[in-house]
Amino acid sequence: MPHTVLRAVLNNGRFGDIRNHLAILKESGRDAELKLIKIDNVPHNAVLLSLDGVDTQTLFKGGNGQNKRCDYLLITGDILYFIEMKTSSRAPEKYYDECIQKFNAIECITDYIDSVLVKFYGKVKIFNPLLKCYTLLYKATPIDKQLTSQKPKAEPMNNTPEMMLTLPVENNSTIDINELSN
Repeated sequence: MPHTVLRAVLNNGRFGDIRNHLAILKESGRDAELKLIKIDNVPHNAVLLSLDGVDTQTLFKGGNGQNKRCDYLLITGDILYFIEMKTSSRAPEKYYDECIQKFNAIECITDYIDSVLVKFYGKVKIFNPLLKCYTLLYKATPIDKQLTSQKPKAEPMNNTPEMMLTLPVENNSTIDINELSN
């Protein structure tokens, strides 16, 4: 259902690639060390949105992070995953404040999309009722160990921008969707 409604409302350039239950996350920057991550076991009705390039600078002045964007939103039947990819191996703590701003700014965008769905299309809100998970994927250093797949808990601990999950990953690696909710 969200896939059909969002396709009717959003620009086609915003939709990411999901094939055979595999979401493909790409970082296109020339200096990016982390260029490709795949998320496995994505439900067939999931939607991947790329919102990194959404521009609100013509509306808002900068300064408080309102014009920042996280890289992806992955929408499943019951969970909304906010995903930021950091392409260097800097410590994840260095990105903490910036990621909070990006996640908060995208929350505003999802609120706006929900409002448009209700007011202009007579649809129900898609994003508001979903459980939210916030994840920073960053380039693993050689000494980092990959996390093993875990079953999600009933209430993920990374359910606010301030409590984001930081997950080290290797370039061109595949992680299970359950790893995005700790």
